[in-house]
Amino acid sequence: MFGDWHDPIPAVIEATPKESLVRNDIYDCWPRREWNRGSIVLVGDAIHPMTPDLGQGACQAIVDGTTLASCLLGGDDVPLALHAYRRSRYLNAAIAMLFSRIWGGAGQLEGRVTCAIRDSLVKAMPLSLQLRQLDLVIQKQSNWVNSATV
Repeated sequence: MFGDWHDPIPAVIEATPKESLVRNDIYDCWPRREWNRGSIVLVGDAIHPMTPDLGQGACQAIVDGTTLASCLLGGDDVPLALHAYRRSRYLNAAIAMLFSRIWGGAGQLEGRVTCAIRDSLVKAMPLSLQLRQLDLVIQKQSNWVNSATV
């Protein structure tokens, strides 16, 4: 598969013992509808796994944790706080997963023409659109508190 790549890639692959190779399949899925059962709450990949193509897996788990903490600090009604946590994070987590899937798929395209078109489109993408995509993936602290109390 990599025999026509530049040196030293074919030699490195050839010298690698087959038993030391590891293959891990990568899966994603839409965030689940139920994020907790009683006082057991899921965060990160446990509730909204995504491919690593945006580098957002751990970041989204941190946002989950801080959002959950903010929701729990908002009052004494734990079931309501847990509902607010899911409501606050669901759309954002789904968008991050979808963008990760899309960009991962774009990165896996093959063919000189197809890749040239993809690369041209990415280079031509205005900064404002790139930042808008980031805004959809990254949720700000002020939104967490406001969403948790609504």
